[in-house]
Parts: sequence; C-alpha cells; structure tokens
Amino acid sequence: MTHSEQIIILTNKNKIIGQIFICAAFITLGLWQLTDGNSSYFKYFIAGLLLLVFGSFLVFWLFRIADKRPGVIINGAGITDNATSVSLGEISWTDIDNFRTTQVWSKKFITIILHDPQKFIDGQTNSLKRKILIANFKKNGSPFNIPTNILLIDPTTLKQILESKLKEYQTIHPI
Repeated sequence: MTHSEQIIILTNKNKIIGQIFICAAFITLGLWQLTDGNSSYFKYFIAGLLLLVFGSFLVFWLFRIADKRPGVIINGAGITDNATSVSLGEISWTDIDNFRTTQVWSKKFITIILHDPQKFIDGQTNSLKRKILIANFKKNGSPFNIPTNILLIDPTTLKQILESKLKEYQTIHPI
C-alpha cells in the first residue's frame, strides 16, 4: 500500500444518535428524581450521579456526531483513530506489533498492541487523556483500543484489514 492509498472507515451516525437518546433518557430520570417531592440524600446522590455521568457522555456524543472526520483511516504510514475519546492522531506501522479483539460487556474493540506502549503514555501532555491511556493499558495491555460499535464495519473485518496492512508494511519494511 502506498502512502497515498488509504482506507476510510466512517462512523455510524445512527448508533451515535441512539447513544444520545440513551443519555437523554437517563438525564431525564435524574431530573425527575430531583423534582419528585421525596427528599433523601440517597435520591439526590443518585440524581446527581445520573446527571453528571450521562451529562458527560451526552457532551461527548454531541461532539462525536458533529465531528466530520472518519472514524478510522488506514494508509501506508499507519492508522489514524478518530473513533475514541483519546484520538491522538496517526499511529505509525513501525510502532505496531499486532492487533487483538477485546470485549467489554457487549462492546467490541480492536486493541492495538504496540512495541513500546509507555512511549505513547509518556508523550501525552493532557492529564485526562493520559489517565485514560493508563487505564486502557492496565485493562487491555495497550493504551489504544478502537471501539468498533460506532464504526460502519464489523470488528472481524476491521481486524483482518489491519492485520493484512500491517503484514504488507512489514514485508516492504522488514525489521
């Protein structure tokens, strides 16, 4: 694959809209809890938690639906993941060792196994993104996990494409 050749995988806007409606439903539930008339600290705690968590998710999904960038771009230089909340630009093929499919509840991810994952964690200056990368690394052995649930491609096909392109790159540029 040449540097100019690329595979573009778009996000599934319908799934993102579904996530927005789910967040709105939980926010409505939280607001209803606040105006219910019964007063208890537990009820206020749950309402606040619903508003905080799903309000944060709602903001993320609203930004995600407005984002015109493709979810994933695969080219001769590497992979650009725009589907995650920690999109850090392009990950070079030279940094990638392999790929693995992981699952959290019903959501599947393609985990990008890196030669030196600590390099990406140490290079992150945004403290929130750094914490997310560390959490991903502790949970899955890599700071990068592409969420396939919002992409217009099934996880198996995406993994096959990524493995094929990595092998192609390694054939052209042996270590």
